[in-house]
Amino acid sequence: MTKSYALFSAAVLLCACGGSSFKPTFTPAAKGTTTGTMATQMIDGSGGTVVSADGRLEVIVPAGMFTSATQVGIQPITNTAPNGVGVAYRLTPEGSMFSQAVTVKFHLNGTQMMGLDSTFIASQHADGVWYSQPHQARDATAQTVSVPAKHFSDWAVAQTVFLSPQQTRVRAGTGADFKCTIVAIDPDDDLIASPTGDEELAVPNTVPLNDQIAATHTWEVNSVERGNDVVGHIEENQMMGNYTAPTSRPNPSEVTVSVTVMLGKTKLIAPAKADIYSEEVWNGTSDVTLPDGTKVASTFTFGQVSDDGHGKLQLNVKNGNVHATVPSMLTGGCTQTATPTDYTMGPNDGQMTVTNDLSGEAELSGMGTSVWLATYTTVCPNGPGSYMAAIQAQWWPLVLGSAPMTIQTVDGAATVPINANGVTGTLTLTRQ
Repeated sequence: MTKSYALFSAAVLLCACGGSSFKPTFTPAAKGTTTGTMATQMIDGSGGTVVSADGRLEVIVPAGMFTSATQVGIQPITNTAPNGVGVAYRLTPEGSMFSQAVTVKFHLNGTQMMGLDSTFIASQHADGVWYSQPHQARDATAQTVSVPAKHFSDWAVAQTVFLSPQQTRVRAGTGADFKCTIVAIDPDDDLIASPTGDEELAVPNTVPLNDQIAATHTWEVNSVERGNDVVGHIEENQMMGNYTAPTSRPNPSEVTVSVTVMLGKTKLIAPAKADIYSEEVWNGTSDVTLPDGTKVASTFTFGQVSDDGHGKLQLNVKNGNVHATVPSMLTGGCTQTATPTDYTMGPNDGQMTVTNDLSGEAELSGMGTSVWLATYTTVCPNGPGSYMAAIQAQWWPLVLGSAPMTIQTVDGAATVPINANGVTGTLTLTRQ
């Protein structure tokens, strides 16, 4: 029989230690929505392994489980498990049940490995409730956690103690808040991360927690209790750990914020990463062809000019160069050139907005046009001529009506193909 232990969402300051008589209310979680690329593999009677497109999940099928070739799939989905870490995955054929067990194995990154002891694999049942699975196997050397499974459904990694955001960027001298939630099913042990028999319920609790629910805990930065002037300081404040970055960017720039919680003799660590930066700076290049045939190539750097305090930054051009080549052939057999072909950018030549999300990635929007006066020289059958006119070199063009493009970055970089309103080419952006 499945035990009715519940997952409680609470600040570490309020985490449980001592008895309690509350009655939890179980609320099913939403089913995850598909995201990313599905990986598939045909598996026959000899068995085999399917690996997710991102390399984070392996499904190991033993020999003899299938009597005929079967396509096994791993589809990334949004993670709706309480205290879920990263994306979740849907195994297909969804709903399949087996007499033998496959191995579901998750690979963890360095930050997640700090919380290995409280990391567990959970599966979502048809009723929407997530269950921690028995026989959790943790391998610190291989940086994996795995369980046996006899059904294909939705699977996720979660942590008993969890900090959010898991990764963020903080400007030197400013601050960020880290919220802690904890599975407080037993004040003396972490049963949900290591079910001893049946699977354990892992569902949110809607009953407010009180002073019967407390825990021994310590906040640290780079393993220094409360931090220091070099890596930054952290103080607890009700539901949050309030982190203040150092006034100068440390080396290395990324620090680890963590909270350690004691449940009886069980020591649990919840880690998160903060990347400290002095100024938001993005470098870029573009190579585009405008509707009139003008070819524009540029290199540029954007630098931060303002921060609204809620993750939205405004940047202007710090420096850059743009090169424009006007079409050489005109009607009537005429040719043309325009000089100068190069222009040095200034702050008014381009603007960009950076919106950082909780994972440390960014959404970008912006525009850039450099305008300078050039001498156009034409050569026609009836003789040469010249005149003065402006070159309008749209190196980051407004290709969607009057609105800037919105760009989603991956690992602080983006390469964007442009093909709209007669403008074609490529734009690249990289966080410095």
